[in-house]
Amino acid sequence: MKEILIDIETLDIGGKTYIWEFCGIDTKTGEVFHLLNSTAIQTGKDNLDTVKFFGKHQLEYIDSHKILTLDCCKFFMGIQRLMLGYKKVVAYNVNFDKGKLIDSGLKFANNTTFICLWGSFVNALLDKNYIVWCIANNFKSKTGLPTTNAETAYKYVSGNLEYNHAHTALSDCLSEMVIYEAIKKKRKKLSNSCTYNNVQKKIKELVNF
Repeated sequence: MKEILIDIETLDIGGKTYIWEFCGIDTKTGEVFHLLNSTAIQTGKDNLDTVKFFGKHQLEYIDSHKILTLDCCKFFMGIQRLMLGYKKVVAYNVNFDKGKLIDSGLKFANNTTFICLWGSFVNALLDKNYIVWCIANNFKSKTGLPTTNAETAYKYVSGNLEYNHAHTALSDCLSEMVIYEAIKKKRKKLSNSCTYNNVQKKIKELVNF
């Protein structure tokens, strides 16, 4: 069954969300599919003073990938054609990516299986060793508990403590493939979903919080 790991980047303006970047990696072949939405990007540029999750770093990144930029219609048509060829879709927070794509009119293949990389990481690698490592390196949330976001997960499995999650779909997708491969090596069951409350509950149990 063909499987793809995806990541999208969005920008929020006045309560409306725009998808400006999509990346997918075939988990078997390693083939990378990368698309930029010129219409959403221009909307972001026109609203830089008020837009969320979009700024100087993203604009510099976009300038280096102009060849991949498509208008809104071609952008979503490209994603649509690609996704109909996959029966398994993986993303770090799969409910977010799936939801935003569906809200944008995308249709997935019939009987698509969705895999939550975040939930899979929690099942496979969130243990006492991870908690001790997070505390030693001060990887904690505002609540004081160890974090399980994609940036911390990548640092843990790669050993690269200097890594910063770029919040650009191509680079984030490549780092999430490293997390995916580390989980697969553990031979643990992949998770279909994950909730913040369930993760926090497991962390508290591990730290006796």
